Amino acid sequence: MMITTLKYRIGALVGIFTILVLLFYNVQKQSKTRYCDLKIPKLKTMSDIVNILELEKCGVIEKVFDLYGIEVEGVPIKIPKTFEEKVSGWLGGNKELIQQSKHQKVIQITNRLSGETTHYNPLRAKRPGSQAQQSREYVDKIIEESQATCDLCRAENMTAEETWGRIKTSKCITAANMFKISGPNNGLVISKTHHLLELGPEDLKDMLHCSKLWFDKVHQQDQALVFPMMVWDALPHAGASQVHPHMQIWLGRDYEGQFKSMLRNANSYVTEFGGNYWEDMAESHVGLGLGVVEGGAVAIVPLTSHKDHEIMIMAKEVNQDFIFLLSAVMEMYNEKLGVFCRSMGMAFPPLVSRIPEETLPAVLRVGSRGSCSSSVSDASSLDLYGVFSVNVDPVQTISALKTVITNIKNREG
Repeated sequence: MMITTLKYRIGALVGIFTILVLLFYNVQKQSKTRYCDLKIPKLKTMSDIVNILELEKCGVIEKVFDLYGIEVEGVPIKIPKTFEEKVSGWLGGNKELIQQSKHQKVIQITNRLSGETTHYNPLRAKRPGSQAQQSREYVDKIIEESQATCDLCRAENMTAEETWGRIKTSKCITAANMFKISGPNNGLVISKTHHLLELGPEDLKDMLHCSKLWFDKVHQQDQALVFPMMVWDALPHAGASQVHPHMQIWLGRDYEGQFKSMLRNANSYVTEFGGNYWEDMAESHVGLGLGVVEGGAVAIVPLTSHKDHEIMIMAKEVNQDFIFLLSAVMEMYNEKLGVFCRSMGMAFPPLVSRIPEETLPAVLRVGSRGSCSSSVSDASSLDLYGVFSVNVDPVQTISALKTVITNIKNREG
C-alpha cells in the first residue's frame, strides 16, 4: 500500500515538474525578443548591412537574425593588364568601380525558415549583356502594334468563358483561361485599358474588385474552394502571352506552391519564436529602412528578394492602404525606375474563416523582369536551381518608392 502511494506521489511530482518546465519554456518563448534602447541604423546602401552583424541581438535586430542568416563573403581577385581595358569599358571607366571589382564582397542572406537564399552584388549589373536600358519608346511601340489584332480588346467574342458566364465591372471583364494553369477554374481578369502604362489607381482597384467577385462566384459553385491566388506577367519579356493587361486567378482547396511555402514559414516562426511572422518581418524591414508603413498596410523590399526592384506588400486584407501602395509601386516602376516588364504573385485571405495555421494575409510580391527589349534572359540556372541573385541595391528601390508616395500625397493635397 505504501509503495503504491509512493508511486502516485512520485508520478504527481513528475507531472507537476513537467507542467512547470512547459510553462517556463512557453514564457521564455513568448518573451524571447528582449527590449533594448539600441538605435537601429538605417541602411544607406546594402553594404551597410555589415554594420549590424556586431550589434547586440535585441529588439528589432534580434528579429532580423531570427528571420535571416547574413553573411558577407569575398576575396580579392587579380585582373591581368591585357584584360583591364575591357573591364574598364564595362565599368564606364569609373576608377572607383574598377577598384571595387578587385575587392568584391557578396552579401548572402538566407531565410532561416524557408532556406531560400539571395545574393546581392550590384556590380553584376555591369557584366556583359546585362546593360540593356529600359526603353519607354520600345514598350509604347509593341503595345500600339498589338492593338489592331488584340483578342483581349474583344474579350466577349475572342475569349472563352465559364459555364456560368463572366464577371463584368466598369473597367474589367473576366474570361476562362483557354489553356489553364490550374484547376478546377482558371480565370483571366482583363482590363478594358489596352495600354499597360495607362493603368491608374482606379483601374488597379477595379481589377482586384473584379477578382474578388470571380472568387465569390467560383466559391458558390464549389464551397470547398476557398483559397484565392493570382499571378500577373506584364508584357512578353515577362512571360505574358498577350500584351493587353490581364491577371490570372484561381481558387484552391489549399494554398499552393510558393504561397503554401509562405504559410509554412509563418507557422514555423510561431512554433520556434512565438511571434507573428508577418508583423516581425515588417518591423525588421521598416527598422532597417527597407520598408514603409501606410495605415493598415506595409511595403518592404524583402531581404530575400527574388528579382531586382522587388516589393512585397502585406495587409490583413485588401484594403484602401494596400491598393494605395500597389498603385504607388506601379507609378514607381513606370515613372521612376523604368521597370515596364514585371511579374507579380499574390495570395488573398481565405474566403471563409479558417484557423490561423491555414490563413495568409493579403500578400503580394512583384519585381522586375529586366529590359523588355533585351535578348538576354533575366533568369539563369542560378535563379532556377541555385540561389536568387539581385543586382540592384534594395535601398535604391525603397527610396524610390518613398519618393513616389510623397509625390502622390502632395498631388492629392
